[in-house]
Amino acid sequence: MDKITNIAFLIGAQKAGTTNLAYLLEQHEDVIVSHPKEPDFFTKNYTKGVDWYLQDCFRGESEKMLVDASTSYSAAPLELSASGSSKGINFLGVPEKIDKMTESPRFIYLLRDPVLRAYSLYWHEVRAGNEKKSFRDALTADSKYLRIGDYYGQLNLYLKLFPLDSFMFICFEDMVKKPSETAISCLQFLGLDTKNFTPETHQGKNRGFRLNRLGSVLHAGGLTKIASKIFPATIKAKLSRIITQDIPTISNQDASWLADYYFEKNKKLEGLIKIPLLHWKKP
Repeated sequence: MDKITNIAFLIGAQKAGTTNLAYLLEQHEDVIVSHPKEPDFFTKNYTKGVDWYLQDCFRGESEKMLVDASTSYSAAPLELSASGSSKGINFLGVPEKIDKMTESPRFIYLLRDPVLRAYSLYWHEVRAGNEKKSFRDALTADSKYLRIGDYYGQLNLYLKLFPLDSFMFICFEDMVKKPSETAISCLQFLGLDTKNFTPETHQGKNRGFRLNRLGSVLHAGGLTKIASKIFPATIKAKLSRIITQDIPTISNQDASWLADYYFEKNKKLEGLIKIPLLHWKKP
């Protein structure tokens, strides 16, 4: 099989704005974002084969720029992970698989303060019913909360095979403040014409929340999933306010622990990619 030459990857990080960026990029006529947005082909679905990947996820498109927005591609187990968990074993070897199947791929890496990113992921897992432990216990029990935010470690797995100039790095704060400008910069990085491109940015942002008691009951019964499919956006927004509450602020103790864990990693990353990052939380 010939290698894929027109492909880009939004490799992460999870809970750092990849959904909104993919939404903006797909508005360009020469871009097709995979459906589902995160096919997880090079992690969870590699055995399905390249035909499934190209025909099912990209509808057989051959001329457009293909964009795979799987954040699992930057979730590999790392030696620096604190817990030594083996739960991420399926996420190993992604750069090698990509290198085998593609020619000169491009990578877009969204970076969010890893302290806040880990906390956001934790509440995402709590809301989904996948996490019962306290935040601190979850950090030490499952290394995914830590390793995904070790951007320096994840990036170095790719740099063994791909040059640094094949990557574009975006800070989450810039994505939130200037979504259109960020999307246009990404498209230019991908070599696409943006002269007459003005993306719509009305898509709702993912809001951090937790289910209240009523929401938990409805979610356990599968009713929230049904409601999300049958009700229009206006009704879903009203229902959301009834069954949810804001997540609590991360404690100073947990924030300091995480900031200390990531500080040297962030410092190394900043030196490598030449983007100021030390405004993120410090110990």
